[in-house]
Amino acid sequence: MFLSRAIMGATSSATLGTTAAYDGYSFDGSGDYINAGQDASIVLTNDFTWAGWIYPTDDTSETIISRYESTGNKRSLVWQVSSGVLTAVGSTDGTFQVGNVHISTVSITTNVWTFVTLRLTGGTLYMSKNAGTEESFTQAAVYGGTADLLIGAHGAGASELFNGTIQNPFVFNTSLSAHIRLLILI
Repeated sequence: MFLSRAIMGATSSATLGTTAAYDGYSFDGSGDYINAGQDASIVLTNDFTWAGWIYPTDDTSETIISRYESTGNKRSLVWQVSSGVLTAVGSTDGTFQVGNVHISTVSITTNVWTFVTLRLTGGTLYMSKNAGTEESFTQAAVYGGTADLLIGAHGAGASELFNGTIQNPFVFNTSLSAHIRLLILI
């Protein structure tokens, strides 16, 4: 599956730019997100790739994309910029597990466009920026879950909202090779 402007989902205050070369969805960190729903084609239990361009204006705990609700056993995965680095929190059974918090050393600079990728393949989670070297973490599996896929937030749109712009978020139900990720970048 590929999320594009045509099938993105319902926006909650996020605005789409229309004039600049790097237009994307703008988020102000206060109630803005995109809800792509619970589409059955968005599968996280197997290999997958999430990617897109981000322009964060804050680097505290800014959610890029998630399928993660804070209540019940609906926790799958949340991917964010936290304290200036890419971070992922994954669950294998729908509950929060501290052992599945992956804090990378992939630094993200505020007010700079950066192409970021998160992918799962064969029990390993990888994070990278600008199609560079990937940092890997053991993640046996990701719970399929029933939470909506959100861009710019998690926890039913109430938690750790993105502040900045997200352009061309991609969701693929396969782990893309380095060559394909590079083609997306350019």
